[in-house]
Amino acid sequence: PYEGEMAFSKLEFVSDPIRTIVVERDENGVIDSHLQEKEIIPQIFAAKATVENSLYGSAMKQGVPEAIIAQSIRILSWSIDFQREIRAGDSLEVLYNVYMTDDGDYVRSGEPYYVKLTQKDNELALYLHEFDDGRTGYFRANGHSAKKGLLSTPVDGARISSGYGMRHHPVLGYNKMHKGVDFAAPTGTPIYAAGDGVIARANRFGAYGNYVKIRHNKNLDTAYAHLNGFAKGIRAGTRVKQGQVIGYVGTTGRSTGAHLHYEVLVNGSQANPRSVKVPTGEVLKGSELASLKKTINKYDRQFASQMSSRKMASNPQSKNTANN
Repeated sequence: PYEGEMAFSKLEFVSDPIRTIVVERDENGVIDSHLQEKEIIPQIFAAKATVENSLYGSAMKQGVPEAIIAQSIRILSWSIDFQREIRAGDSLEVLYNVYMTDDGDYVRSGEPYYVKLTQKDNELALYLHEFDDGRTGYFRANGHSAKKGLLSTPVDGARISSGYGMRHHPVLGYNKMHKGVDFAAPTGTPIYAAGDGVIARANRFGAYGNYVKIRHNKNLDTAYAHLNGFAKGIRAGTRVKQGQVIGYVGTTGRSTGAHLHYEVLVNGSQANPRSVKVPTGEVLKGSELASLKKTINKYDRQFASQMSSRKMASNPQSKNTANN
């Protein structure tokens, strides 16, 4: 450079919370570049939220990441109908992990270790258990799996707009048996497989519009109609897991607005989804149950410790007392 001019020394480009690209001139005047990566550290957090207007919003106010809230709702929805059974005053407890850089930047969410929903007349606590073969699942303290035959609600954030039974059909204009349940939700809202099974069909199907049917066992099927579109890989013969996204809410076929029409079929005939009896999941026994008990003790202690730390951190008087 000419006398008085500034010479290039160093440039840093932060590509994401973990990686920074550094371009700099060394002592010999050679310009070189390299990648700096921060260490990622898993950290455990706990929170308790009392439902005001919605469980989702109340949990977010307590700093729970959206991904953790969504996972918690999905875990609990094996037993709880979030469209009909959540009330103001209910409370959610959750112990979870997130991944952060060594200097405190958030990277991504991990998973809930412990989730508890407390209601006026019901309490449901679920714990993450890891098997020796690497499988994981959520279980009650008695060893019963949270996972039942079918999800109570196969779509998040929806309301029931029409139940099972006789109704005045909004398109046809006369009374007709409604052989399913309608969940009103915005177009594009993800739809989940209500249970493990195999896709029997995923295509256009008359008045149903875009339609998915899942065979769960020789006697039980579920069907999902009026979809805006199908999730990637969803086609006849594909095996799906409970909670897997199979499509998205739409208004295809004979439909007056965006909603999911959901059916449960027993031996080929539509049945009231709320009255169908389905088998529950596995039950831990022996050494697996003993292992779960140890896990529960660990998570309960961690939750209590984390909540105590939060309380201390949010109470200035407790800090002053600690310093005296």
